[in-house]
Amino acid sequence: PKHTSLSPRLTDKQTSVAVSGFCADARVLTSQMRNKCIDYTYLYGTPHPVEKLVKQISDSAQTNTQKYGLRPYGVGLLVVGYDTKARLFETSPSGLYYGYKAQAIGARSQSCRTYLEKHFETFKTLDKNQLVKQALLALRESLTTTNDKLSVTNCTVGVVGKDEPFKILSQEEMKDQIEGLDRVDMEMAQPAAD
Repeated sequence: PKHTSLSPRLTDKQTSVAVSGFCADARVLTSQMRNKCIDYTYLYGTPHPVEKLVKQISDSAQTNTQKYGLRPYGVGLLVVGYDTKARLFETSPSGLYYGYKAQAIGARSQSCRTYLEKHFETFKTLDKNQLVKQALLALRESLTTTNDKLSVTNCTVGVVGKDEPFKILSQEEMKDQIEGLDRVDMEMAQPAAD
């Protein structure tokens, strides 16, 4: 089985999931989430509340840790959505889930989390484009060498908000954002004129 981080997967208009771990397990859990969202919307006529969805999936994952013949899911989920407010949750294979204001998962995610913790207080005053830049700066912290660079092929960014369905930024939008980071780096590297 392939062990990797995948691009965000849409579960409904207001909720998406980023995964890290076994792809097959990720497909099973995201499919369950999608079905729960469809059922809830059909029954109640409103989108599935994000925390309730995460709790249901976490309960399902936790059940696998108790039953004979089943193994825990080998995947962590980062679930983002908007119901009454912006929501971000991380689930673990053990069935635990945690709510966050900012979080990263996957290989080398600790450096991203460190960046997010250092700069978190400034996020409250930023607009959507500035928040995307901060997300890319956090991602850049996880690069292993100075030769590694962010590009449209190695990162994906999605946004969701009040009255704004989840949207994955296009390659053109990502290219503009990444070039903006590179311009800032070049400006900072130039010596100040006296």
